[in-house]
Amino acid sequence: MPGCATLIICFRHTFLRPINGEEPVEFTLESSDYPFKLLFRSFGRIALRRPSYRPVNLGLREVDRYRFEDKTPARVRRDLTRLTNKLLGRVLPWSSRMTPAVVARQIRQNGEGAWCEKRWLKDYQAHIARPHD
Repeated sequence: MPGCATLIICFRHTFLRPINGEEPVEFTLESSDYPFKLLFRSFGRIALRRPSYRPVNLGLREVDRYRFEDKTPARVRRDLTRLTNKLLGRVLPWSSRMTPAVVARQIRQNGEGAWCEKRWLKDYQAHIARPHD
């Protein structure tokens, strides 16, 4: 749609296998490969004390759009600056607290038993059991 942008921030650990592969990859463009998918409206609501996994496993059921076609350049800059500040001030610290053990526990507690969740849990369990430097 002209005059609008859609943004989804996805979070995953790089040791997870992609949905259509058997070897871990550091980066993938497929949102289904990511346990965490954050939309625009989620950025302000990330619970800083108790972040938690929420399943979105069959593709994104909803999408946020930022409509800029009727906004002034100054308003767009202000909105994007606000978004950047939320990313740096809330999302980045939140993601750094999401250790493999925390994510695995949250998927077990909040998951819906989807096959991708079972696959992620297998990858997390293997990673947690592996000795690290």
